Amino acid sequence: MLDILRQMISEFSVTVPVVEAMRNPRLTAAHWDEIKLNILCEDFNLEDAEFNLASLLNMDIFSYQTQIIEISLQASQEFRIQEQLSIQEAKWKNLVLSFSPHKSEVPQSAISNPRSSRTCTRS
Repeated sequence: MLDILRQMISEFSVTVPVVEAMRNPRLTAAHWDEIKLNILCEDFNLEDAEFNLASLLNMDIFSYQTQIIEISLQASQEFRIQEQLSIQEAKWKNLVLSFSPHKSEVPQSAISNPRSSRTCTRS
């Protein structure tokens, strides 16, 4: 009996990282679609009262642990980037940019006469 319990705990502890990855609050609908349809090939409703940990284990999520964890990490990275962009956008929102001419117009003769810009002369 003790050996069976140890085996069950060992098997469950292997699935903890993937379950933790699926609990990532940064996962968006697009990430969930990728997990559900492209990896697990199952369309399930996370809001369903019948959906629980046993449902995930029955889908053999451990076999897809690497892919699911990658998507979860990607979701976190995308969130951080979006957060940084929002901060930058807020800083730039009230920034006033003014423009002025760089230099006065270039004389037309310098443009129309290509020989005037040569540095060497013929002898």
